Amino acid sequence: MNGLTNRDLEFIEKVHRLPEERRAILEQIVDAYLSRAARADRELTQEAGRLSESVLKEIWDNPEDAVYDRL
Repeated sequence: MNGLTNRDLEFIEKVHRLPEERRAILEQIVDAYLSRAARADRELTQEAGRLSESVLKEIWDNPEDAVYDRL
């Protein structure tokens, strides 16, 4: 089994019925969407890291663990 649902197959069939130039436009739209989504995911991950730095600093920077900083 290829993992595609009936809905996936119906969409693929609709795309195949489009003229080639329309498929090319649709592909550009999908590529742009995926690029923006990936960028948004990256930005969200980076922001979450920045926001957690102050909390994690309290955990990482403590006298008990200072010995590990010198390794």
